[in-house]
Amino acid sequence: MDIGFFKIPLKLTKFLGIWVKKDDSVYYLAYAMFMQFIFIYAFTFMMGMYIVNVSDIIDFADQSSSFCTYLVCSVKSINVFFQIDKLEANFRELRQCIEHYGTPESYKNHVNKAYKLLKMYWAATFFTVFYAGFIPFFSDRLAYPMWFPYSLEVPTLYYISAFYQWIGTVLYSTANVMMDMMPVLFIAYYIALFENIADRLQAIKKQKVVNGKKIFDNKKELITCIHYQLKVIELVRKTENIFSVVIFIQGLFSSVILCTSSFALTMLVFPKDVDLITKFTSYMMAMVSQIFIPCYYGTELKLAYDKISDALFHSEWMYEDKETRKIISFIMEHSKEPIKIVAFGIVKIDLANFGTICNSAYSLFSVFKRTN
Repeated sequence: MDIGFFKIPLKLTKFLGIWVKKDDSVYYLAYAMFMQFIFIYAFTFMMGMYIVNVSDIIDFADQSSSFCTYLVCSVKSINVFFQIDKLEANFRELRQCIEHYGTPESYKNHVNKAYKLLKMYWAATFFTVFYAGFIPFFSDRLAYPMWFPYSLEVPTLYYISAFYQWIGTVLYSTANVMMDMMPVLFIAYYIALFENIADRLQAIKKQKVVNGKKIFDNKKELITCIHYQLKVIELVRKTENIFSVVIFIQGLFSSVILCTSSFALTMLVFPKDVDLITKFTSYMMAMVSQIFIPCYYGTELKLAYDKISDALFHSEWMYEDKETRKIISFIMEHSKEPIKIVAFGIVKIDLANFGTICNSAYSLFSVFKRTN
């Protein structure tokens, strides 16, 4: 099992100017600065400037959800820039771990499943921004309300601005998805590694001696599995540290985005506002996917780690000598503490947190509804 599933995220983030390394050429650095400034930071700034001029509640819901999404995207790109060395070290250590402990190809299905889910999320996001790009050509408003340093009453400037938004959102929704893919793919690999450890431990059999030699060296296998387990835990903690800021910011704004989008839907009238209804609905689907996928894999990681102690219990440990049983006891004790991804000790990445985000979004929605 290799780490080839990172190939597309790395290539696309490189193409979009997100993946910037110290040894990159001056030309690429200039290109990366241009791409990020024009399509991420300028977008975020102009959306933020417009919020103070919103005209109604629908305008506010539309603007706040778009602004929060781009603000989180800005944080993600900055995080990749500052964590690039740690990310590359994580790639190397993950590859070395797979090569050293000989993880079978059969475990690749965990990563393949994550990859398919994220491609579905990418497709939903692409449909949202691609469809929204047509709005300015069939109505008198831009797809995303933004402040511009010129008047949009001039037709040429209006269509240039609409095209700028369309290209920018298509490109950097892709960047957003690729940056979301990285921690999820890391977690999927760790799930595969933990399950491999569990299978190796459960395969421990009663010692057999033939001609004075042991057929199974259970003690050696147990020690190998301990080092294997500790290495994967170390990789999990490094991944948690790399993406803690992103996880925290994403969790903070997710409730607001879901709340404002769902509230806007209740204020629209079909078929008069069919374009906005389609836009908000597809946007919510993409947002739910963005939140659900990492939470799902965070729970799967915990369940995969729990299998280690279960596997040891179902092995033939009772036939081992005292020293070997002590090693087994050490692994069991070490595996009692559940493993989980937590940002700054506050935001957990699991299905329970997904439920919390949905509940918070509904609570905010109820407040907005009563106020309105």
